Amino acid sequence: MPFLVDGKPYEGDEDPSKFFEDGMAAVKNEDDELIPLDTTEDLEMLVDCYGEEETFSLIKVPFRVCRRGGKSGGGLSLKVMDTYSIHGSKAVYGVTLSTDGTKIVSVGRDKKAFLHDIVDNKQVGHHTGKDFLLTVSYSPTSEKFLIGSSHPTMRLFDSSKGVKEISSYKMHSGKVYSAHFLPNGKQFATASMDGTSVVVDASTKAVLAKYTSPNKVSIFSANVVNPNVIVCAADHIPHTIDFYDVRTSKPAFSPIPGHHTSTIWSLAASSNNELLSTGMDGNVILYDLRMCTKVTHFKTSVAMHHATFAGNNDEYIVTCGRNSEVSIFDTALANKLAFHNFNSTVYCVSCVDRQIACCTLSGNVNRVLLSW
Repeated sequence: MPFLVDGKPYEGDEDPSKFFEDGMAAVKNEDDELIPLDTTEDLEMLVDCYGEEETFSLIKVPFRVCRRGGKSGGGLSLKVMDTYSIHGSKAVYGVTLSTDGTKIVSVGRDKKAFLHDIVDNKQVGHHTGKDFLLTVSYSPTSEKFLIGSSHPTMRLFDSSKGVKEISSYKMHSGKVYSAHFLPNGKQFATASMDGTSVVVDASTKAVLAKYTSPNKVSIFSANVVNPNVIVCAADHIPHTIDFYDVRTSKPAFSPIPGHHTSTIWSLAASSNNELLSTGMDGNVILYDLRMCTKVTHFKTSVAMHHATFAGNNDEYIVTCGRNSEVSIFDTALANKLAFHNFNSTVYCVSCVDRQIACCTLSGNVNRVLLSW
């Protein structure tokens, strides 16, 4: 039999059903193709399809990945519902959807933040700063959103009545590249050019935890894995991914070794213990956090700026980058299921269920619907 188990040949003299416990089994061939398996019979079918000359390794991947396979992605499409040219021709660096999917906030090089009501299809407020606005994030529990900029100061706004600044935070000495709320909506995590990532209490402004990168090199992304763990990636070689504990500031997990050959630009965690990283090397990599191992990766020929999960159960991956595309991938097989070209570098995406907001360096904000 053309199978390897833990690196050793599997001769078929033991019951392979043990590999399917809890649906945690799959096969990956020499071309890094992930083929989901649900039953022992699938092994036999695999041999019939590929022949004895192909070698496979039995590995474990998350249950959801195995069960779905590539079957759920058929007929997917991306439909552009609205385009907002509210930033002129200035680059838009950040975009976020409210948790209920009714509002979009965008920020950019024009030093402005715009709040758009999707339901009424109208702009309901804006903010003008003194510096380039680089990142924006909505609270998961309220109508508040946080903005980071090329100035160390972050600002918190309330969108329930237009755009009202309600607090500011100066926790860094350099640009703030990313900021994300924790699940309770009361704290947020940041990433900065000064080489630090901090967790801040939005009400008291207290710094609850702090991570400092080796040699204090820039941290371009920090995100939330769970209420107690923050993930971040600094711009140093090797390009490892680090985790720190909100309660102690100490490492939470062992670092994931560098699978990227260039700067890691963004990180995103799913509700299924999975992590996405995007790199300037053109790779988007999916990890299983339960085993801290790489599951699969999505190869492109250009720098990728951002990726996140989409769908009711985070079953799809949405990517964007210098290829001017927003693309949808199947998590299990790394197949591209749908894409749309915006004729300009797409810098950021935000997803709520099947709704996607994206922004381009040509100044547009787009609302896209993932449909069947």
